[in-house]
Amino acid sequence: MRYSSRPVIDRSGAARTALPTTSRLVRLALAAGAATTLVAACSSGSSGSTAKVVQPLAPVSSFSGLTLHLDDGNGRTTTGVVTPTITAPKGTTDAQVSVDPTFAGASWQAVGSLAPLHLADGGNQLVYARVRSGGGAPSKPVATAVDVDLTWSAATASAKKGGRHQASWASLVAPSVLQVRIEEGRVVFQGAAPNDLVIGRTLQAAPLDDATAYHLDGQAIKSVSRVSRPLGRARLAGKAEASPMIHDLYLTLGAPLALEQPHTLTFPGDDVDDQTFTIDPKTTVSTAIHVNQVGFAPADDGKTAFVSTWTGAAGGISYGGEMKFDVLESTTGTVASSGVTTTHTVTGSGEYGKGDLTGAETHVADFSAVRQPGTYRLCVATLGCSPNFAIDPDGTWKRAMYEVAKSLYHQRSGVALEEPYTAYVRPAAFGANVTVFNKTTLTAVDDPNNVGHDDRFTEYPKSTTGAGVPGAWGGHFDAGDWNSRIQHLDDLRIELDLVRLYPKQWSDDDIPESGDAIPDLVDEGLWDLDQFMRIQSADGGIPGNIDQSGFGTGTETSWRNNLKMYVFAPDVWSTYIYAGVAAEAAVVLQPYDQARAATYAVSATKAMTWAESHWANIGGQHDALAGSVDPQRATAAAAMLMLTRDDHWNDVFADASTLDDKPADLLDCPGGICDSAWVYASVDTPLTRPAIRANAVESLRRNANAALQAQTTTDFGWIMERPDIPIVWGLGPSDPHGIGVLRAFAVTGEAKYRTAMVRAASFTLGGNPLNQSFVTGLGANTPRYPLLVDAVNGGAQVWPGTVEYGIHDFGQSPDDDWAPALLTSIGTVPDPTKVPVLYSWYDMSTLPMMNEFTVQQSDAAALWTFGVLAATATAGT
Repeated sequence: MRYSSRPVIDRSGAARTALPTTSRLVRLALAAGAATTLVAACSSGSSGSTAKVVQPLAPVSSFSGLTLHLDDGNGRTTTGVVTPTITAPKGTTDAQVSVDPTFAGASWQAVGSLAPLHLADGGNQLVYARVRSGGGAPSKPVATAVDVDLTWSAATASAKKGGRHQASWASLVAPSVLQVRIEEGRVVFQGAAPNDLVIGRTLQAAPLDDATAYHLDGQAIKSVSRVSRPLGRARLAGKAEASPMIHDLYLTLGAPLALEQPHTLTFPGDDVDDQTFTIDPKTTVSTAIHVNQVGFAPADDGKTAFVSTWTGAAGGISYGGEMKFDVLESTTGTVASSGVTTTHTVTGSGEYGKGDLTGAETHVADFSAVRQPGTYRLCVATLGCSPNFAIDPDGTWKRAMYEVAKSLYHQRSGVALEEPYTAYVRPAAFGANVTVFNKTTLTAVDDPNNVGHDDRFTEYPKSTTGAGVPGAWGGHFDAGDWNSRIQHLDDLRIELDLVRLYPKQWSDDDIPESGDAIPDLVDEGLWDLDQFMRIQSADGGIPGNIDQSGFGTGTETSWRNNLKMYVFAPDVWSTYIYAGVAAEAAVVLQPYDQARAATYAVSATKAMTWAESHWANIGGQHDALAGSVDPQRATAAAAMLMLTRDDHWNDVFADASTLDDKPADLLDCPGGICDSAWVYASVDTPLTRPAIRANAVESLRRNANAALQAQTTTDFGWIMERPDIPIVWGLGPSDPHGIGVLRAFAVTGEAKYRTAMVRAASFTLGGNPLNQSFVTGLGANTPRYPLLVDAVNGGAQVWPGTVEYGIHDFGQSPDDDWAPALLTSIGTVPDPTKVPVLYSWYDMSTLPMMNEFTVQQSDAAALWTFGVLAATATAGT
């Protein structure tokens, strides 16, 4: 019962006295370009030349005689449809081709006559193929890649010699408000800077603000409002930098636009071609209609779409009262369901007590009644339609979960990425035989006010002991950091929970460990646990960090750099975290691999013994560290109770936690207090003490109920479990922050918690004001330029499944003032500090507060949310 304080929890899960204001990332190196100005550029660096269009990668995969081609080797599709071709070993008869690594729903086809593959998602995609002979067992799959970019041709039209800009599309956001998009080009990373390309040239945007110079069918328009946003950032020869801009023009017309007939729009000046278009209210996509672009399980409640538009300086659009909507089957246009929207109004202190974050009237369309599997779109007769979305038991939540899980393979340190597991090959990085890991005297608890702190670059050289740590290789990278932190084990705990709760749900997703007895989902997380087990001290202590000597420069990649690596000394906080996760691993692996489970059990016991001894004798640091250590001690005690079934650990749990007295404020999930309640509630009931268990369950329930109440204040149904924290550095709604909500669902079975997370996860996958999925490769509109240093500096491709930090409130992050200054300097409109918060995201890798991702924060939240929704999709509750 020692723990009573309430520290603020930062994004690493460590206790702090204040919220984080800076990143751990390559921010310093990236920010160095903040003062540069936008320059026009083509592939040669001069406007007017013909751009050399570089394909994304060599899009052919071959393994053991099996080869997959897409469109005869073209690495990009501008139609979303590709033709697969397979060369297979003699005697092969059938093949499966799919974007799902588990091949869920993929039909077997004759090898010589494969049907075209329709790719529903945008951005970089992995496509998988496997074969068989005469109905026999499937072969090992191969993977190849393709970039789906439906507006590439219009966006890059200006790169041709004498080429003019072209509008990518035109659509309605209100009956008399036309939105037109013009994209200036594309950034292509080609390895070490300054070798990037910009395919396209700069458009002078100021003339676009002159409403009198537009003509629609020869008639004047009333007004124009422009929103201009960057798409990527290139580093060119001569130290120049360039960011192609996307210009969204909102044209207010004198009367509602006539539908289903052609119109011609003439732009100001002579640098944009006329645009001829037709609005079909049953097929034309309108950005006013927002929906989860991946889709839903058939039995899901909480299937919702939204109608809302903010137009920049002209503000939000008022739609008035209810609007009729239809849900159409995408191929036939058959109406599957109809309804009317309801209006959501921000009241009182606004969304999560943070004011009006949307800046526009919002209408909600609930179509939970649509339960027949298929592909659909939601249409409003006066506007148009949403992007297509699926209703499917396997191709929605489960596919999203596997994409995130597969993305972790691409973040592995210590080994090369290679075929057949991926088409994105990469040399070994920080491997056992090429990197020296230097032992230090530093620990993760040196600063009680910032437990878990890393990036202590100046301290590393003077704290080294002269010894090496041979087993420190392995683990997973975050976005731009090549270190491994004990907090990454949060991700493994999520994976263990999914397999423990839903053991029959998981298929192999093809990683090097595929084929062993352990589900691949857990195999991937064990890559982190094994790293820390290798560096466990002889008496059981666990270091909390394996860190790099500094951030990489603009030419360094994970496999090509001059960085030294350092290993912390063991500490009680890190050792308790390790002991808890290792004990859970031993329990979950028992049905799959008893020998390996026994190894983790021994290691967990050693770690717990070491931690208990050191915590009992820590002396003067005890009170300062209790707020951080006691919750992890309680969590580890619950896990040891689960493992050993020894009542002694009930005593330890009661000593470290307040749950023996009353329910607790969980603060953050995952996080020490939330994890302790969750793990204790997960122990077999007869082993637990009824009062403590009841308080643990009630804590989870109260936390979830508070989140659901706060969700009702949001226009778009998102969830944050900590209303008091600002929307910064991935703490906002772009990631599905509802781990505690679904933990409450798991322990209570109450359907309302699952339904709430269907809505919250939909925000992540496109059901938000930006129409933006925040997961690479998932959804029609997917991030193209995450902060992936191996892509920015090494030309590596962006793999699907990476969950970005997303929306960031510059008004709550004063140390990041360089970022809006950069955005303004390159032509972003409106002022980035004045846009509604839910529009504050820009697809540019040089903005780490928006485009970073971490193992324990981004990936863990998405894995748990998508995984639970997938595993419980059949019943929908």
